Amino acid sequence: MTDKGEVGYYQDQIKSIQQTFAKFDEAGTGRILVDRVPELLKELGRDPETGLRVQQLLRERDIDNGDTCTFEEAVQHLKNVEVQEYAGPGADQGGDKTVTPLTLMRRLDEYRKQCEEKGEYVEAKKARMKYEELRQKEEIRQRRLVEQAQIHEMNEVEQAQKQQFLEFSAAWDRYMADYESTAYMSVERLREQHAQDFAEFQEQLRKQPPGCKQSKELLELRRKQQALAKLGRYKEANEVKKQGDDLEKWEQAKNSSEVHDRTRRQEERLRAAQQKALAALLKRIQRDRGEQIRHRQMDSQRLIQRNKNLKADLSKKQHLEFKRADGAIRSILSQPEQAQRLLDENDPTYVARCAATGE
Repeated sequence: MTDKGEVGYYQDQIKSIQQTFAKFDEAGTGRILVDRVPELLKELGRDPETGLRVQQLLRERDIDNGDTCTFEEAVQHLKNVEVQEYAGPGADQGGDKTVTPLTLMRRLDEYRKQCEEKGEYVEAKKARMKYEELRQKEEIRQRRLVEQAQIHEMNEVEQAQKQQFLEFSAAWDRYMADYESTAYMSVERLREQHAQDFAEFQEQLRKQPPGCKQSKELLELRRKQQALAKLGRYKEANEVKKQGDDLEKWEQAKNSSEVHDRTRRQEERLRAAQQKALAALLKRIQRDRGEQIRHRQMDSQRLIQRNKNLKADLSKKQHLEFKRADGAIRSILSQPEQAQRLLDENDPTYVARCAATGE
């Protein structure tokens, strides 16, 4: 039977490894390439040499799909490699696949006590020296676990902030797209209204009577023409008629020119008024667009600053937690009894709890 702490020793690492493993398992098959195991372990903060040793052990398996491995296989081989690193070359693990550095420390302490009772002080000294060596390594390991947990926590915060900023940008992009669509429709409606107004203006011009008022001189010539015709003086009447016709043509041409000029001026005034209205609308749209852009920049700066403050606060908190955890690790591992408590707790948060409570 193994101690309950032996089985749960790696629980504080498994969650982090699972999350990282999922990133490498892009196909979602539950397996990753053995060639990527060193990269996986490097991201978890392990030494490159450890990653290569785990990779080598995985390659030595005599199984199908030997070029890939499962999460459980990666964890088991990592445990074996790290225990071997702690115990030293040739260490006997007694066939216990769940042996941990803390288990070795406990056994060494028990062995030292037995040697002291038997008077075998040379062996007791060797056991103590080996115990101190393992204790120092375990302190490094425990600090690394705390660091990994804090790195993971910071990465989670950074990922959440990135996602938040992406959602913020997407929301603003949708808002600005809606604004541009609304602005475009406003411009198009105004242009349609202007076209309709101009068409109505032209229709009014077409409905105006084409005739023009004759001058007194022309009326006098027409009366004279009629009077001469009644008197039978046709030759003189014909000459007066020609004079009247010429004058009438001139007056009609003059009136047509005046009507054309008047119409042109009316069209110009209408066009100018329409252009002024369109320019005012475009200016208002541009002003509102600028206001929206400034609001977006301000909101973005506030979000960035808030996230910076959050990361700064988290960094300060983690620094304080690490100092407390470091003190707790030293205190716990300074005595075999304390180390045994860490083993028996079977709780990944035990070190952090001890640091917080000052135990």
